[in-house]
Amino acid sequence: MIPQRIRLMFKHLFQIFFFAISWACPHSLLQAKEELQQIPITLEFAKTADELTWGLMQRPSLPQDHGMLFIYPEPAKASIWMFNCLINLSVAFIDENGMIRQINELKAYPDKIDSKRPVRSPHELKLYSLKDPFIRFFEKRSVSTRFAVSFVLEMNAYWFQKHGVKVGDQLRWDEGSKTGTVIKIRH
Repeated sequence: MIPQRIRLMFKHLFQIFFFAISWACPHSLLQAKEELQQIPITLEFAKTADELTWGLMQRPSLPQDHGMLFIYPEPAKASIWMFNCLINLSVAFIDENGMIRQINELKAYPDKIDSKRPVRSPHELKLYSLKDPFIRFFEKRSVSTRFAVSFVLEMNAYWFQKHGVKVGDQLRWDEGSKTGTVIKIRH
């Protein structure tokens, strides 16, 4: 059994310690927790090779706060292009921990789709060779990472900017759910 005098001494030391921390740090742990902002989103998933290849191609619109999450089988460097896309997009490259590592804006060029060789499925991409001028046009405008990612999230153009989402923020979702949350972390 600890004597009463020693218990009081420890109690006072803890009070002094926590007072010193709250005074020295502009934001206490409680305040930092309250500053987290959560933004709910609706997700579609691309997991298979065909889904990862097709993505949001030929999509005329995307509802507000909806996006497509590309789930890669293994972490790897990623590259995204806008071939066969009709709408401008924002893309976030996300690591295995759900941290956003890079955000880019991508412009659609629907006028650059060859009407003589329409692509309506991933298998029809074979209509184009790698040296085809249409393919080269879109490759030049693709965005890539220099680091491995596990996920890529595509949203409507400027979605991340409009919501103040930045590199270092987090994406969370439940495996069986179509809803996710972008967690803004104050940096």
